[in-house]
Amino acid sequence: MRHTSATLLLIDGTNLKTVASRLGHSQLSTTNRYLHALSEAEKAAAESFQNLVLISVEPAKEQKNSG
Repeated sequence: MRHTSATLLLIDGTNLKTVASRLGHSQLSTTNRYLHALSEAEKAAAESFQNLVLISVEPAKEQKNSG
């Protein structure tokens, strides 16, 4: 629950220092690990979306070229 709470608060834009305080972290670097996980998840989501869009566009290109 702590991890989920921190992740959701950070996604919602809550200040890192506030989240660290709620978790009882004395070092912001400890809480900063959550941000790294979020940025990796965001990058993976963007890549997945790009792949899905490209898959949708490529068949349409092939139909135009053959017709």
